[in-house]
Amino acid sequence: GHEFFRHSMLKIKDLGEEPRPPKNYKLGIGDEISVLIWGMTDYNRVFRIDDQGAINPPMIGRLVLRGMDYEKAQEIVKSKFAKNFEIEEEFIEVNITHTRIVSVHFDGQILNRGSFRFPAVTSVINALVATDGPNQDGSVRNIYVMRDGKVIHTIDIYEYLNNPESQESIFLEEHDRVIVPDKGPVVNISGEIKRTHNY
Repeated sequence: GHEFFRHSMLKIKDLGEEPRPPKNYKLGIGDEISVLIWGMTDYNRVFRIDDQGAINPPMIGRLVLRGMDYEKAQEIVKSKFAKNFEIEEEFIEVNITHTRIVSVHFDGQILNRGSFRFPAVTSVINALVATDGPNQDGSVRNIYVMRDGKVIHTIDIYEYLNNPESQESIFLEEHDRVIVPDKGPVVNISGEIKRTHNY
């Protein structure tokens, strides 16, 4: 499990180049939404989610998007614009053009402790990889994320490596804490097996 982090080429500076947010990315203050209308109406505008968690398109009205999944927000924005401009939703394109930056603290048995800043679209696993992950005494089976004093998610790197889809993508929020505890019991397997190693 530790080799997964040691051999990765992903670094913190690369996280600004992450792909577009997936459908389950939750919108927050500072994210920017673009609305493009194709056809007769020449409309291409960008709206920033304000401190109250909303965008305010002229003639559309206030749309509260904070905490909403990206896919759901796209549906709502398209519906509102289609109704106002009396056009079909297929002529409206809604995208995120910029994601907010969050500060996250890493602690425990990790190579690089401290606070780091990431685009909010960064998954916990990518953030761990970019900070070089657990040290040799750190667990790769029970890494957990704390938010507002509560554990919101645990990560098992072995399970992720064997089946990436089994580990739901959890995105980071401002002031989250990622904690790597001590590793649990270790056994050594050697002899006539394919992978002699500590497990």
